[in-house]
Amino acid sequence: MNHPGKTQKKPPLFFGWWIVFFGFMLMAISFSIIMSCHSLFVLPVTEALGFERGEFTLTFTLVGLSASASSAWVGRILSRSRHLKRSLTLFILLAGLAFASFSFARATWQFYLIAILLGPGFVGSSNLAGSLLVNHWFIDRRGFALGLVAAGSGIGTALLSPVISGVISGWGWQAGYWV
Repeated sequence: MNHPGKTQKKPPLFFGWWIVFFGFMLMAISFSIIMSCHSLFVLPVTEALGFERGEFTLTFTLVGLSASASSAWVGRILSRSRHLKRSLTLFILLAGLAFASFSFARATWQFYLIAILLGPGFVGSSNLAGSLLVNHWFIDRRGFALGLVAAGSGIGTALLSPVISGVISGWGWQAGYWV
């Protein structure tokens, strides 16, 4: 009810929208770099290390298989965690460190081993994490919020592809893995 002479306070921003922003950023960074931008490394790595392209691209398959195999237990950890921030932080660190570790690999088996370790970190720092967070905070606008989170992957890829390409061109493929 409006009272003359009183200003109405605007309700504060629903905290769930900050969760959407965080999920968007997870997708923009983790998903985009690991799944979409990783293909930027095919030519530089295979030429520098003398691999066949098929040998190297098996790395992408192994990340996907490892992510699939670990999705259930990663989801269980995230959904049952009493310290969700810590669990998310650990998965984000695992993904970042595993991806950066590719810069030290010099043999295909090393890329494969790192890819298998990257899978759980990828799942726990992108799709699954974003969906879980949004589902905890939204009921009425859940689909819209999940759509905004998912949009992070496309926007992140569009923004990060030229950055990573530039780093690879300027400083080499090893530096590209540290972006």
